[in-house]
Amino acid sequence: MLAALAAVVLQTLPAAPQPLLASAPAARGATEPRLLLVDIDDVGFDLVQETPTPTLDWIAAHGRSFTRFVTAPLCSPTRAMVMTGAYPSHPDLLIGSVSGFNETYSMPIAPLEPLPALLGAYGVSSAKVGKWHLAAADHDTHPNECGWGSYQGLRKNPEVFALDWWNFPKVVDGVSTRVLDRYMTTDETEDAIAHVRDGVRFVSLSYHAPHTPFHEPPAHLHTISPLASDRDLARAMLQAVATEFGRLLREAI
Repeated sequence: MLAALAAVVLQTLPAAPQPLLASAPAARGATEPRLLLVDIDDVGFDLVQETPTPTLDWIAAHGRSFTRFVTAPLCSPTRAMVMTGAYPSHPDLLIGSVSGFNETYSMPIAPLEPLPALLGAYGVSSAKVGKWHLAAADHDTHPNECGWGSYQGLRKNPEVFALDWWNFPKVVDGVSTRVLDRYMTTDETEDAIAHVRDGVRFVSLSYHAPHTPFHEPPAHLHTISPLASDRDLARAMLQAVATEFGRLLREAI
């Protein structure tokens, strides 16, 4: 399985079709480039091909194709690669099957300089939302230590730490809180939208879905029917992510 990535340089994005921009706010007239980096957990090309995802289709049609893009077969090593620009087997990283990744591992902050710290040295504000899973179970401040100006999210996998997708622990800049009666994909989207509205120049959102446990998302976020198998549930979860990502994208552009 692959972690799907969608990177959008907001200042230079081509015009979107009217359905995507129907509720978009007026252009903000920003003069500095802004970056929105979104990854979707445990998604392969086959699941995308089987699922209606108009927002992802639009990005694919209008975006840039990376013919030498390198990823990893696990979610945490993929995120570590994005954060450090290094392969998981790099001796200063060693994450994933190379290290036997477990709940005691924390991604080293040096000598490999994490991306938000590198950009922060040039005055670029940043915020991270959603899944982290790059640090030990009790290392809640790790995202901020890596250079993120703000971090909000469930750091680990839902099946380990959450009661369900509507009731889960959430770390906000190193402080543990809890979310009740709010769908995780929606909560993550709302946090990212808030950072975009605040003018943060680099916003990174790591959706937990469609990682297990499989479940039926809110009905207004998907059209998959019947939901007769885990595969159907995964498709519904992916479509829910794409629906909410569309809402984020409309806000951003």
